[in-house]
Amino acid sequence: MSKKYFSLEEANEYVPFLEKELLFLRDQKREISEKYHRLQIVKSHVDHIGFHEYADHEVFELECQLEFLHMEYTMHAKAIEMHGMQVKEVELGLVDFPAILDGVEVYLCWKLGEGSVSHYHGMEEGYLGRRKIS
Repeated sequence: MSKKYFSLEEANEYVPFLEKELLFLRDQKREISEKYHRLQIVKSHVDHIGFHEYADHEVFELECQLEFLHMEYTMHAKAIEMHGMQVKEVELGLVDFPAILDGVEVYLCWKLGEGSVSHYHGMEEGYLGRRKIS
């Protein structure tokens, strides 16, 4: 499969989609973290006090919820990737779009909260190498 390259206009068309998806992923990530923390607490209590039917049921329920949340998270992350974009960091909302700019392969770079795609960086530079598109 050939690599997809985005024009600036194409990348900007995805901004509303990305805003929605990244906010969802951020919320999911937080919920996964909270449930995982709760699961560790419940398991720790079960280990200290021994088997307790209620605690065992809660462990099972939390494990099922975590599995579902992970599946949902993965599905939404893959939806972005299937369009050819790369999520670099969920909490910051960083997304890269492969592109050709002035004959050079680069990433158009967008961050959640920015109204449009207006920066790029080299293939090896990452977020700290961001430059404004002129």
